[in-house]
Amino acid sequence: MKTTKYPVKARSSNVVVVAARWAGGGAASNMTKVEGRGISSVDYNSATGGYLVTFEDLFGQLLAFTATCANARTAAAQNVVSYQIADYSSTAGTMPIWITAVATPTGADLATTEEISIIAVFADTGLDQ
Repeated sequence: MKTTKYPVKARSSNVVVVAARWAGGGAASNMTKVEGRGISSVDYNSATGGYLVTFEDLFGQLLAFTATCANARTAAAQNVVSYQIADYSSTAGTMPIWITAVATPTGADLATTEEISIIAVFADTGLDQ
């Protein structure tokens, strides 16, 4: 049985939970990790206007994904945003994500004062990069 560097308490020993918080980089910029583990980068993709989430390992099948966008520094500047994900690539360990403003569903970049928390749950198949 493969042991994972991301141990979790779950009914299935083959579940991996990845959680990290990222700060926006401003217009058309990569995000910066604030804290967490399991995600190596959240890079801006100029071709799509979205971001590409790159996980540190090839975890296997994606079971669940959630993200929470927030402004951690000032309530007055809080923007309400939503996100949309595309297919997770288990061979590349990547997943595109688009962040949009809720009021006008158009693409939005996270400012340097805004943050996104990402949680992903995988069925660990024992693959390593």
